[in-house]
Parts: sequence; C-alpha cells; structure tokens
Amino acid sequence: MPQRKTGDVIDWKKGREQVRLGVADATQAELSAARNLIDGSKTNDEIIDEHYLARYRLYYALTQKGYNPEESLKAFLNSRNVDISTNKGYIYTRSAKGGILFISSFLWNKILYEKGLLCMYYGNKACDFEIIESIDQLIEYVGDDNIIIQIKGDDKKETINSVFAGAITNTLAHVLIRIKSNERYNSLFVYVNNNNDNNDAEF
Repeated sequence: MPQRKTGDVIDWKKGREQVRLGVADATQAELSAARNLIDGSKTNDEIIDEHYLARYRLYYALTQKGYNPEESLKAFLNSRNVDISTNKGYIYTRSAKGGILFISSFLWNKILYEKGLLCMYYGNKACDFEIIESIDQLIEYVGDDNIIIQIKGDDKKETINSVFAGAITNTLAHVLIRIKSNERYNSLFVYVNNNNDNNDAEF
C-alpha cells in the first residue's frame, strides 16, 4: 500500500486519539495492475475518477486485515459493486466525502443487528480503510462531536415529530434547518443518492 500524503487526511475522533484516513497518489504499478483487470483502454485518470483505484486498494487492504473476499479481485472490480462479502461478514464500504460520513437507517440497522460491517475511507485515492464492527465502536470514533440527522422527502414534519416524540427527548438534541446558503455548512445538506436497496451513497 502506498504512503499517504501528510496533509491530506481526515481525522476521526476516538477518545483523545486520532484515527487518520489517508490518501495517496496512484503508483504506475497500481494503475497498470488495475488496467489489466478491467477495460484495458481506461486512462489513468479514468481508473482514479471511476474509483477502480480505491476498490483495488480496498480489496488488498481487506485481505491484509484478515477479511478474505469471496470473489476475485477481477470480479470485484468489474462488477462495480461498492460492497463486498468476506469470510468475516458482509462489508458496506462508505467514503467520508468532504469529511462527512453519511449513514442511512438501512446501514445503521445492518451494523446494529450485526448483519454487516462498515468500512470507511476517504475519496478515490484512499489508502487507509477502517473497519467498524459495531455501533458502539462507531460512536467511539464520534467522541464528543455532534451527530446530525438529515431528513429528505415531503414528510419532514411527521418525521421530526416522530423523532422528538420517540427516542430523542433531551434538550441536547436539535434539528438543523438551512435558512440561507452558507458555504461553510452546505456540505451538511448535500443530497445523498440511494440505490434500489435503500442503501447509502455510492463509492
């Protein structure tokens, strides 16, 4: 795995320690290896921009961590799947785009009920991949940071009512509503596409 860039990382809080998700430029060896496994006409930029590089590195990172994928590297790259089944369980891979990790109720429940694992990384040049095996472990990474719930669709009022009437009853919980555009906070309100399985944002 290539060395990460020193200044280009995302920090995740875990108590007083920092977990760093690094990125690194692609090596010619990686680009050539990935190209040989997919469409040989792909340019270097296409291999990076279309996330072949990130998935190439992900596959090897998982094997180094003892998670052996059930499909071959070639099959994984050509399937364009973002998630992967391994000997230790099904892994949902998610990029912390802009330093923010989006998790849907679908993925939250998969982790909560031990029906899947989360692998988080940063962007299409990721070289670090962090495995999260439980909700408790995920919350440890959050530390004393706030968690923001994003609500889309036409039933916002009903959804917010159900949230505050249910589990959230303390005064430390708030709903954030954007009144005007502010580039410092716009990333918090970015639209997240879901696939047919009501899953999270793609690779």
